[in-house]
Amino acid sequence: MASAIMSAIVSPPMAPSRQPPDVAAKAHHNKHSTGFVNPWPSYIERSGPQMLGSILWMRLSGQWKDPDTTPPTVPVRKPEFLPSRQTGKLRATWLGHACYYVEFPSGLRVLFDPVFTERCSPFARVGPKRFTEMPCQVEDIPFMDAVVISHNHYDHLSHPTIQRIAKKYPNAHYFVGLGNKPWFKHMGLDDTNVTEMDWWEEKQFTLSPARRGEGEQKQADISAVIGCLPCQHTSARTAFDKAQTLWASWSITSGGKKIWFGGDTGYRAVPAVPKGEFDYSEKYADLPHCPAFAQIGELRGPFDLGLIPIGAYDPRHIMSPMHANPYDSVNIFVDTKCKKALGIHWGTWVLTSEEVMEPPRVLREALKWKAIEEKGVFETCDIGESRVIEPPQPGRWHPPPAQRPNILMTLPAELRNVIYEALLVRNEPIHINCVKHPRWRDPRLLRVSKAIRAEASTIYYKGNDFDFSILLSSLPGLCAKLRRLTERWGLRPVRSLRMTLYNPRWCHMHVGNDLAMLAYRGVQLHPIVRPDYPDPQEVISSRHDMCGTALVAALKIGKLGAEQDWGEKRMRARLKQWLVLCLSSKAGGKHSKLWKLAIGV
Repeated sequence: MASAIMSAIVSPPMAPSRQPPDVAAKAHHNKHSTGFVNPWPSYIERSGPQMLGSILWMRLSGQWKDPDTTPPTVPVRKPEFLPSRQTGKLRATWLGHACYYVEFPSGLRVLFDPVFTERCSPFARVGPKRFTEMPCQVEDIPFMDAVVISHNHYDHLSHPTIQRIAKKYPNAHYFVGLGNKPWFKHMGLDDTNVTEMDWWEEKQFTLSPARRGEGEQKQADISAVIGCLPCQHTSARTAFDKAQTLWASWSITSGGKKIWFGGDTGYRAVPAVPKGEFDYSEKYADLPHCPAFAQIGELRGPFDLGLIPIGAYDPRHIMSPMHANPYDSVNIFVDTKCKKALGIHWGTWVLTSEEVMEPPRVLREALKWKAIEEKGVFETCDIGESRVIEPPQPGRWHPPPAQRPNILMTLPAELRNVIYEALLVRNEPIHINCVKHPRWRDPRLLRVSKAIRAEASTIYYKGNDFDFSILLSSLPGLCAKLRRLTERWGLRPVRSLRMTLYNPRWCHMHVGNDLAMLAYRGVQLHPIVRPDYPDPQEVISSRHDMCGTALVAALKIGKLGAEQDWGEKRMRARLKQWLVLCLSSKAGGKHSKLWKLAIGV
């Protein structure tokens, strides 16, 4: 018996879900131009030329290795779609990369991020090519009620694929982020078949039989609530339209089941990490993460199923703001309160440098690290494989129960900022003694919750002067932390630093390079060199005097470079000259030149 043709109605939800208190501020809308931004310190903007330059340098220096795609890699099987809308359980079929076909118990059928082409590229013969076969063609899918698009990158939105869907399923409805509708209209789709949405918006999606054949059994309406939610990514179809359309994750509730589709997202921006070093170690514990996922979990969770990206993450210092690695993915899984999850965004095209079969292996390691079962909770599957999503078994991992929201976070954002300033910003410098307490801790307010830390850290670091007492030998660690603060919160994350440096030695003078680069990036540094701690009354010896002169000279170079906009290359060249002067001064040859450099003569 043929299924009735369904007509779609999109309307406001009958019972709107909870939203963040500051949703009306629309912080993700670019206030200074058109388009959109990631409004969190967990995202660091990197331009296309910067990324291409970094990748080119890694290739030339031998640090980039192309993954081996020699079969066997990811198994591919022919999908077995249900022949009718009758199903009592939630069912999900992976069709490669980020494309999933989900069959809801209500009869709703949804396709996410479909790309049924050999290459994810604007060109038919150039660009990343599949290293695994397509499990089926788009025409093989029996029903298609809704097509959900996370963003407009070519590995998530395909011109030929949308053309084929529009031809085969003319009644399918498309849900997209703000700014994407003109692209679909240009494709020839009816304006009424495309719904644009902003973050935290919801729509009621109702399917009704348009007509019934003679003797056909009456079919009930199919209802769903579709929500557009935040994620940390960007968008572009060309070199000139970056971030002009909105990227999003999505939630769909229908037939008593709820899923969350992550699309493509990062979790936190990770700096360049030495090879073999774990970027979730305590050393990197202060890196901010995207707070949106915890909000999604609290306000819209829990979810029966999460479709969460796990691939295209290496090299981390380039990709991490936009692409989660499996450790990030497990944290997203926990934050969003998904009961079960399947990994997406891997196993189809080579987009980055990690080995093609690495994501599922690292995912198992990340689950073990988070004390979550490696099987039956967050898994990967074969391309073309269908999974029936059962509720978690008793005694196995369950998402943490919803917590009572922090009272502070329920206040308007403007009022929260006033509170942060009153509690964190001081009139006098904040003294931090790194000699007696090498590992200083942030104020208690910043340790209350991750959400408060993400919001208040900028106010704390930008609004205060800091007075450090530190051994010169410990300065590299401090400089590394200050560099991370600089990268995270802009050119001047710390307003100024007055550092009292104890125990200077010539063997430690390489840290002047770190000081100079901090000054070059805009941090106001005022070093005071004192003799060996703890005897502050000792007269500064000639050795200490020369070390102090060398540090002042390094800072002078950094400040001059910032004022005259030298660029990194010229800065490095001047610092080499500085180091030569330091070495010759130690030998007693050119102390006067170093002194002249220090005072700017």
